[in-house]
Amino acid sequence: MILFLLSTLFGSLILLLLPRRQRAVRRAEYVRRISIYVSVGYEFGTFTLRNIASPTDLVLLAEAVAYVSERVRGTGVKPLREVMEHYALERRLVDRASRRRGVERAYALALLARMPLSRATSERAYALFGEDDDRRVRFYALLCGVAGDRDFVHYVAAFRPRFTRYEMAEVVALLCREVCAVAYTPLVRSHNYNLCMLGISLVRRMDAVEAERELRRVVVEGTGCLRLEAVYVLASLRGNLSGVALRRWIYHRPRSERRSLCRHFVRSGYSIHTLRALFGAEECNEAERMLNTYKCRIA
Repeated sequence: MILFLLSTLFGSLILLLLPRRQRAVRRAEYVRRISIYVSVGYEFGTFTLRNIASPTDLVLLAEAVAYVSERVRGTGVKPLREVMEHYALERRLVDRASRRRGVERAYALALLARMPLSRATSERAYALFGEDDDRRVRFYALLCGVAGDRDFVHYVAAFRPRFTRYEMAEVVALLCREVCAVAYTPLVRSHNYNLCMLGISLVRRMDAVEAERELRRVVVEGTGCLRLEAVYVLASLRGNLSGVALRRWIYHRPRSERRSLCRHFVRSGYSIHTLRALFGAEECNEAERMLNTYKCRIA
């Protein structure tokens, strides 16, 4: 055990001293070997596994596995799990996160979240770091929970601050990589800000035109940020923008926001007649100029 810890520490020190170019070359070689194993190498058994990487290159190997994991589906997941089990990546990354702080801890969890995790590991990572003082660590612990458990709603609902756009994009990308279907309607209807925003983001990602009714409900009843996002997504889906409530809400928005909304509606293909029912003369004149120039065709 002591020899293993010393070899791991020695490997980490060597990794830090390697130039960035050499690290990138070694990572690319690990990606190549893992890809071969996922494709045909698993037929040759343990010998091929032992030759994928050095056991001391934990971070480079984890980065390579995470890279391949984002591009593998179906039957390719099983041999990738065999690679993870052979090098004990799940346990070692959780242990690394326990020994580190701040950015290094968050990065170890981010690598974990990009892999096909077992439910036990995802629950352990979330239990250990879900209440960490560092927001980045808490968020990537949440991603680990979502990655290993299809019942992801309680993880998102328990996250205290509101998601940033980057965090929301990460969650959506993770959910869209999974093979399980995501029911976005209950999310859009939720009173929890993060869950509702997640539902709206999934509707945008999936181009779910059947969600128009739920989006219009958010436009009428939602709070400021949720309502604004719902309007943007509704316009992207070419939904119905009529209604006194929407017109009144747009009227009270700041001038810069009205101009941005008007340009978005033009790019989405709405007619000048529709825009005149929602905006004032200034925005409509700008929209008409945009419609009559090449900018609209480029957009």
